[in-house]
Amino acid sequence: ATVLISQARKSIGEGGYVSALGTLAKAETPDDPSVAWQLSFWKGFCYFQVEDYPDAVKHLSAARERWKSAPLLGATADRAMLLFQLGSSLYFVGNEKEAAIVLGSYLAEFPDGQFAQYARQLLASIPK
Repeated sequence: ATVLISQARKSIGEGGYVSALGTLAKAETPDDPSVAWQLSFWKGFCYFQVEDYPDAVKHLSAARERWKSAPLLGATADRAMLLFQLGSSLYFVGNEKEAAIVLGSYLAEFPDGQFAQYARQLLASIPK
């Protein structure tokens, strides 16, 4: 799985999200929690990029659950991206209540983060 993730990240760096998804699909979920987190995260990341929000929610949610059980997994920037993309994907699939919770978590942890402005805009559009 580690080799496939590395290959997929190269494709991601070149904007080849569909190609990266094809590579990641070949990987079986490993026992190593760090590698399993990466696999879920990068699948979710790619699905978000290709605007397949239901699949983004599925994989980013799995990565978030792994993160909750081992919060030291992943780089801080990846965790910020996870929260923003998961919250946004939830919003786009119509789950505004859960989107508000996740985007609120993003803003609590990363109030000046790269996507804070967008998170605030999405939150502002959710009816109270």
